[in-house]
Order: sequence, then structure tokens, then C-alpha cells
Amino acid sequence: MVITQEPGNSALNICTDSWAVYRGLTLWIAQWATQDWTIHARPIWGKDMWVDIWNVVRHRTVRAYHVSGHQPLQSPGNDEADTLARVRWLGSTPSEDIAHWLHRKLRHAGQKTMWAAAKAWGLPIQLPDIVQACQDCDACSRMRPRPLPETTAHLARGHNPLQRWQIDYIGPLLDLRGPDMP
Repeated sequence: MVITQEPGNSALNICTDSWAVYRGLTLWIAQWATQDWTIHARPIWGKDMWVDIWNVVRHRTVRAYHVSGHQPLQSPGNDEADTLARVRWLGSTPSEDIAHWLHRKLRHAGQKTMWAAAKAWGLPIQLPDIVQACQDCDACSRMRPRPLPETTAHLARGHNPLQRWQIDYIGPLLDLRGPDMP
């Protein structure tokens, strides 16, 4: 999707091959703006892009169209729009944001899984950003195993007969006698 801003207040035609962008433009963008760009208290993906679009379209007449993707003969501007959108996405989304998005998308799968998915999907992301995304996650920090603190107390033990032994006694001892035992 590419939006070029024409001077003046003329009608704006937006063609996109993404159903998510089309529905975002036609149904959700006004609601997102009133909810501070969140869905169920979680920030939307690509917030900066949607804010830019909202600033362009809120005072203009806008017509959104969905076109078939990757059909250069039937949609002459689609390849050019794909190229421009890809360049803007790579240039404007920092690796840290992609790492946080990928961490949530993979449902907190961990660093190795995130790295494998990033390589498989061709995402412009670096390993230190993946590590940082995992460390910044509140859910992962609650689930992460933590070592038990070392005990500083020392139990007194006897090594020879008639020496003192420290024994912890908790509650009454179980009665192991059966019904036929005295």
C-alpha cells in the first residue's frame, strides 16, 4: 500500500492488495484512533503507519479499493506499490519492534524458535534484539525458571557417637499402627 499526498483536499483513492489494510481503512481506523491505537489494551502492529494514514485521511474524502495481489497485467500499479511498501517497511520499522512483534506472534516460544522463524521469514532482525525482546517480556519473566537462593544456615551434625544432631520436627508423627496392633 502506498499513499501519496496530493495538495489540496481532493478525494484520495487508496488501492491495496491486503485485506487487513483494506478492513483497517474501512472499518477499524476510527475506532483505533479513539482507543489510543490499541486493541484490548495491546498496541496495534504498525502504529506509526496507521497514525500517518489517519493524519492524511481524517479530513479528506477517501475511497479504499482492494486489488488482487501480484497480478501485474490486471493491476498495473501493484508491483510498484509492493516495491515502495517493502522499502518503507524495512526503512521505518526498527529491528527491536520486529523482535517484540515476533515474540508475541510466536507466543513466547523462546530465542531459538524466534531466530529460526526470523531467518525462515526473511525478517530484518538481529540476534541481540531477539534476546532483548525475550528479556523485556513480562510474561516470560514470570515463567522463567529462577535458581533457589542458597541457604546460609548450617545444620549441626554429629560425626561420632553421642554427639549432637540437629533434627527438624514438624507436627505430630503419623500413627502407623494398624487396627490389630496395640
